[in-house]
Amino acid sequence: MNFITISFSESLSQAAFSAISDKSVMIYPTRASADAARLEYQEQWALQDLLWISMQDFRDLLLCMPSPVLEDDKRLICVYQVLSEEDKEHFHLNGYADLVLWGTQLFQFCAELLDAGIPVLEFQEQAAQRNLNLRLWQEDNIRRISDILLRYRSFISSHGFSDRIFHEGSDAAQIPFNGYRIICVNQFYYSKLEKALLRQCEAAGNEVLLIYQGVAADQEHWETGLFDPAANWEGLKSKARIRLFDCESEQQQALSFIAMDVGECAILDSQFGKKAYSAYFDPNKLLGNDQVSICETHWYRFQRVFLEILQSLQDSPGYIPLRIIIKYFVHPQMLIPLCPEWTEQDFVAFERELYEQQNQELLYLDTDPARQFDNEESRLFHFAVSLNAVLQDIMRITGIGDLAELLSTSLAVERYSTAMERDNTDLLPKVWSAMANFSAIQDLGLISSWSELFEIPCLGVFELWLDYLKSIRLKRDI
Repeated sequence: MNFITISFSESLSQAAFSAISDKSVMIYPTRASADAARLEYQEQWALQDLLWISMQDFRDLLLCMPSPVLEDDKRLICVYQVLSEEDKEHFHLNGYADLVLWGTQLFQFCAELLDAGIPVLEFQEQAAQRNLNLRLWQEDNIRRISDILLRYRSFISSHGFSDRIFHEGSDAAQIPFNGYRIICVNQFYYSKLEKALLRQCEAAGNEVLLIYQGVAADQEHWETGLFDPAANWEGLKSKARIRLFDCESEQQQALSFIAMDVGECAILDSQFGKKAYSAYFDPNKLLGNDQVSICETHWYRFQRVFLEILQSLQDSPGYIPLRIIIKYFVHPQMLIPLCPEWTEQDFVAFERELYEQQNQELLYLDTDPARQFDNEESRLFHFAVSLNAVLQDIMRITGIGDLAELLSTSLAVERYSTAMERDNTDLLPKVWSAMANFSAIQDLGLISSWSELFEIPCLGVFELWLDYLKSIRLKRDI
């Protein structure tokens, strides 16, 4: 095991690249940093056998399972199906929506046990052996969780699947490398599992290099010492000129920065795109602004509005709260998909009718417009007919197949997206690609009946689909 520490005056990338041999595995903390390094090295590539991966990819590569592995929503759906009514009552899980956070934390906890070298199914036994002085409710929770995990493993095994949380750890790892140089770049923390896997790689005939920047590591525990800013500042060959400006708010900070007109620069804020002050900057001048969350698209927001309306109908069956209509549908951009033949005069007339109804203290729109409106020429009547047609289609969903069909008709991307989203992003292929993956939940036979999972299947499947989409980012042509 070789430990290499470089100063902040040196290039981390060049230090890593100079260590590359004909057969190398480059391991970075994240997949994004691994991809960035691969692109940077691309011009120097000389037909070497190179693999650029994240530490998580490295772990997954070595911790092979005997059958296909479940992840994300598929594992949550399976664990929900093995919960007893007593389990749901004990952990306050009133439905699948409550399970999402609880289940995510459960699997994170299991991953941490694996990291610590504790087999998940032996946790209850080891907790008892270590005399942890647990309270009665903690012992009860551990017992219940252990039982749930046993039922979960049995359930997924019966369907031909497995989960990495049940892996036996480093002792059962399969090493796919021999004669490679394995280079870990700027990984400041290694779990017990990761240390064991790297040692096994070394024992299997590979050379392992651990590269750190700025702070040397303790070679016994692989832990970096305390960072000393003063010492590292003095050690720099060339020192940057730093000026500090004290501003009262982020808005004032942004405006002051823009007024300085500094030319090319970098804004260091991981949440920049979500901050209000980002609106002050010209998006066409921002590098790295070529991706956007699917949640920000007009199409996705429309789907969320439909879901909100359908959920409100559970409290007032047959009647849509007028406040929701006023909240979302006073802008022509929201009306065009439902009433594409309308003119500017129609939009104005609709808004006037809407507020007239509000002034008359009308609280709801009837899901059967003919019962509420005598005048079929009313713009509000035509809008209600069109809206309810879409809502009825969603309420007829019995499974993912029905939802997929609606993506070509009532919920089509082309219908609710803007021209910019259709022409300048990959929204359409991303939605259909997501649907193909989402359909696997049903195609793999993990669910016998959606009614067993959701009290109202159509709403459950629709909301599950929208939650599934949240992590998708679209490429945007600037």
